[in-house]
Amino acid sequence: MNNPFNPTFGEIPKIFLDTDTRINDLISKIKISDFARSFFITGVRGSGKTVFLNAVAQKLDQDDNCYRINLINKDNLVASLTKKLAIKTEFAFQKALNNVNSITVKGINIDLNSSETEYDIVLEKILEKVKRQNKYVVVTIDEITNTEAVREFAQVFNELKGDNLPIFVLMTGLPDLILDIQTQNKLTFLLRSEKIHTLSLKNADIIAAYSSVFNCSLSVASCMAKMTGGHGK
Repeated sequence: MNNPFNPTFGEIPKIFLDTDTRINDLISKIKISDFARSFFITGVRGSGKTVFLNAVAQKLDQDDNCYRINLINKDNLVASLTKKLAIKTEFAFQKALNNVNSITVKGINIDLNSSETEYDIVLEKILEKVKRQNKYVVVTIDEITNTEAVREFAQVFNELKGDNLPIFVLMTGLPDLILDIQTQNKLTFLLRSEKIHTLSLKNADIIAAYSSVFNCSLSVASCMAKMTGGHGK
């Protein structure tokens, strides 16, 4: 039979043991917040950080008021966010094209392919439009690390936050790597970010779920649960 807990890396299992409703709590915090916020989803390897992030992202994608942008941790996160958000918000007037090469901000044409483009300024203008629409932007980044691109992105985010623009950032990472970022010079404001810790599942929850799903005795389910080492999802 197909495994309903789906252990494939990063995918959301059909049965996701989230007994403390942390996913819904996080989404609620974002929706009711009247200021920009950043969140770190952290835990040891294999504790479900990516699964948690993807589950949150899937629910946010169902909200018509949310522009959810996923970024890959690589060079120039600010430029990538600007381009993706420009397309999603239809801020660019080249809707029929597969690739958006430029956008117009207050009558000024800006080349999105130019290395000299001041993407932070363009991004601010797009977010101002999003705010007027009473919508919000959520940026998701998996496996954050202390790179120049991440540091630049964090500083731009802080400026946007100071301008009271509707942007939220969700990042996953190992505890030591996140702390390394938070304690960097000019990035200590990230110490105020909320941390969501992905922990090993409660053994009783795993046993109960296994017993129900696989229609087996509690003793057999208990043996199966021990084999998971706390990673029942």
